[in-house]
Amino acid sequence: MKRRMVTVILALVALMLTLASPLQAQSKPSRKSPGGAALMSFVLPGLGQFYTKQPGKGLLLMGTYAGCMGLVIAYGPWTWEEEKKGDPFFSDLAEGTATSGTTKAIWYGSAAVAGGVLIYAVIDAAKAARKYNEKQFGILPYFKGDAVGVQLSFRPGF
Repeated sequence: MKRRMVTVILALVALMLTLASPLQAQSKPSRKSPGGAALMSFVLPGLGQFYTKQPGKGLLLMGTYAGCMGLVIAYGPWTWEEEKKGDPFFSDLAEGTATSGTTKAIWYGSAAVAGGVLIYAVIDAAKAARKYNEKQFGILPYFKGDAVGVQLSFRPGF
């Protein structure tokens, strides 16, 4: 009878600790989805990094991607023909470049860097979400046979 009472009391204490623990309450809703982070970074590189609490990296990726895409738009293939025709708008864009070959090199280089940033952001966001989830602390009830207790889990993620 005493053993059963102790088991019930320990089970209730474990349950109360699990439900009332501020650390557990914070860790459940703050788990990050690696797929969701990757999708966010695919839509806009850097957005997944903001989601996984890495705003500096997210801002750097967003800025790099935006700058490269600005160059891709400014020096795109549609400007190569207009530049040859003497359109004043497109000749102003190419004014600092020596030849149309330079304009093409800027476009290809910018497109390659933008693609690389996109791929890196997607992969890094998924990894960052997994790493974020590993750094969680949890208090869980433990039931095995007649044994009842509290299981503490802490994964620092060094």
